[in-house]
Amino acid sequence: MARGGKKLSRAQKTRNREAAARSLASRRVRKDAAATPSASPSGSAAGSIELLQQDLTDAACKLSAAKAEGQRSKAAAKLAAKAAKQDKYNAERRIHRLEAKLAERVLNTTAVPASPSPSTTFIPSHFSAIVSTSTTATDSDATRTLMRVPAVTTPAAYPGTPSSDLVMIPRAQLDSLRKERKKLLRQVERLRKRREQDKLMLLELRGQLRERPLKRIFPYKTKGGMVTEDTRTMIRELVALGVPHTKIKEASRIVLAAAGYATEGDFDRHSISRIVREGYAAAAMHVMWEVSEADSWTGSADGTGHKHIEHLSHHMYTTKVSKDPSSGSVVSSHTLLNLGVRAATGKTSEVQLDVLKALLAEYLEIYNESPLGQDSPLTLSNVLTKLVGWGSDHAEDQKKFFRLLCTWKQHVDREQRGAASLQTIMDQQPAEYVAHILRATDNAISAAGGAIAWDALSDVERDVRRAAAVHEVKMALGEAAFQSLSDNERANIDMMVWAGCAMHKEQNSVKGGATALKEYWKAASVPGPCALMNRDRATLHVQLGTNSDAAKLIAMTSEGGAVKLTTLAGAIFNHHDDKKGQQDVYRIFMEHAIQA
Repeated sequence: MARGGKKLSRAQKTRNREAAARSLASRRVRKDAAATPSASPSGSAAGSIELLQQDLTDAACKLSAAKAEGQRSKAAAKLAAKAAKQDKYNAERRIHRLEAKLAERVLNTTAVPASPSPSTTFIPSHFSAIVSTSTTATDSDATRTLMRVPAVTTPAAYPGTPSSDLVMIPRAQLDSLRKERKKLLRQVERLRKRREQDKLMLLELRGQLRERPLKRIFPYKTKGGMVTEDTRTMIRELVALGVPHTKIKEASRIVLAAAGYATEGDFDRHSISRIVREGYAAAAMHVMWEVSEADSWTGSADGTGHKHIEHLSHHMYTTKVSKDPSSGSVVSSHTLLNLGVRAATGKTSEVQLDVLKALLAEYLEIYNESPLGQDSPLTLSNVLTKLVGWGSDHAEDQKKFFRLLCTWKQHVDREQRGAASLQTIMDQQPAEYVAHILRATDNAISAAGGAIAWDALSDVERDVRRAAAVHEVKMALGEAAFQSLSDNERANIDMMVWAGCAMHKEQNSVKGGATALKEYWKAASVPGPCALMNRDRATLHVQLGTNSDAAKLIAMTSEGGAVKLTTLAGAIFNHHDDKKGQQDVYRIFMEHAIQA
């Protein structure tokens, strides 16, 4: 930038740099001559040329590195080539200027003897090239050129000239350097042209991208035809949100298109069903794995009816106790697991227990058939041993279900202990084991009505009765093993906690309070709240007369108070039948009131 804020042209900048280089070279030469007057007057300039030749070599190395880098990253190669080209250009210009000054000083110096052959030129060893033209007084109007020529005389032939400071440079080496320089210049030019082409191509691609945005591809299937894991996960999530199987594919394409993805591949309805079943199997394995890692778990269930079909949902809450390695304190981690919704054939407690049994049996089967279950299998006894509690509402069927659940847990525990005891007896006391089996068989024959009746049974029936008899033996041995434990151990094994829903308890307390108030009104002869009669009762009460016995009976049997008023309000504003009541009006009003 020139004074006054004006920009200098490229030619002016070049002239300024050349003037600065000449001034610097002149100062260095004068300084070296003053410091070492007996040395060659061309020594300092020759050193500068050697340094500049080293810069030229470095520039060539940079250019080669830029060429190699260009194969990996064109953008980086362009910048490196540009910098190398500029360094090479500056070094060459400085070499030419210093060579011209050096040639003039060498021709005028008296350090070189006059006897050498004209074909021999002595140059200090730290010079790499002398290519210059100068006019001397001895050659009138003729031009003397200094160049590398074949050496014919050694530097030692001239007394007073240090051989360590003088070498002779052949012409072939100078020509080789010139050719290398031209080659490097051609490479720089090729890189510059390639950079321009890449720049044009980049601009063209940017224009195409603005006109037509590039879409990413979301493949539904792999190259081998398998549905990808991302697609499977997306399908299961969409099914969980309630999207029908017939709409999964279209919904996924709409969502992916909104996210900027173009789909590739396809899948059908049958694949969706199989993928959902795969998710169910994975969920079952996960639940059983959580149970195997937990120290205890509690369960809960609730049901509802829809079109005369009962549906039961189950949840599991696992607890794992561990020690904190840093503090040494006990830390509990909890996991809530959803066991899904299953249809039931009824509302009874026995049916609910059968549903839970089938659920756990299916989960155990899936887990034990997996590679994880084959390494560490689980049994029903392992699962129920960790069951310590159940949550439900306060309905009578739920109370009965809890009692049945406790009995089932104890039964499985005793059977498992009996089987272990029977196996121990078979291994250690075979005679006693045979005695137990014979005794169980005799009991089965007696229960069938004797040997004749036993022989009349089919093979399948006899096998069933034998299994039942052996089961009784296991239960007896298991109960004996359980009774041999301490009181604390037995309490921990059979421990079960039931938690009821607080909503029903609060509802029962309100109902109990209302009943107690009615009894108090009667005992204290207090009229109490007015009766809230329906339309028919109110009409009949007026027609019969308020003082008649029939009218008094109608008033006594009609309910009133807050409980009745709440019931009427629920029938008006939240009727279970959508075609009755004013729930739509109530909802619209409340939405308007809340927004206001």
